[in-house]
Amino acid sequence: MRYKMDLRMVCSDLETTEVIYSILLPEIKTFSSQRAKIDFSVERSQRSIKFIIEAADITALRSTTNSILKLIVLIQDLNKTIQL
Repeated sequence: MRYKMDLRMVCSDLETTEVIYSILLPEIKTFSSQRAKIDFSVERSQRSIKFIIEAADITALRSTTNSILKLIVLIQDLNKTIQL
């Protein structure tokens, strides 16, 4: 059985969306797993980034999702630090 999750991150504006996408791009491109894959894209009309995660099992799905969420939290923390 394959598992699939669609995850969407909505940003305050298009510029922020594209900056976050460009920061995540190298990480997602180099993501390597035999049990999971990630596709992601910018949805400009909705100021969002859409992640599609497919995994061979629920553990791989959870692990991959957590990896993406940790990257997003890191970006948010850096943004707060830079704006201070």
